[in-house]
Amino acid sequence: MQTLSLMTASSPGTKLILVVDDDPDICSSLDAIFTADGFRVIVAKNGQEGLDMARVYQPNLILLDIMMPVLDGYGFLDAQRADPAIYDIPVIVLSAGMMLDRLPKEIPRLPKPPELSALFALVESRIYRPRASAAVAPTTLTPPPPEPAAHPN
Repeated sequence: MQTLSLMTASSPGTKLILVVDDDPDICSSLDAIFTADGFRVIVAKNGQEGLDMARVYQPNLILLDIMMPVLDGYGFLDAQRADPAIYDIPVIVLSAGMMLDRLPKEIPRLPKPPELSALFALVESRIYRPRASAAVAPTTLTPPPPEPAAHPN
């Protein structure tokens, strides 16, 4: 897997993809596939490491697993949406699990391992979009608390 210095990762031109996944085989495959296609790739082994790397490297796109140790994909997305420095980085979820019902519909998802043409199409559609302005309010995936039941007098 490619290890990048901060200077290399933030150099202009080639787009940077952050892969956040605890499966070394998936990480290695995605690194090889996207590096061969001209992208730069950095890898985080869990959601917390992914957040830290996203803040430092400001990738153009994040490929995110859901089921991971330390901080899962849902926790990552909640923290990302609450962080003004990284909330607008596009995310594509890649997950072998079926626990995707909490994902907002606007977050694209593919099963692991992904079909490559579908993955490339999603990456191309997301990575070249301009990031949102800071004026857009971030959202969170944590549902609001239930409304208290009305009590008749």
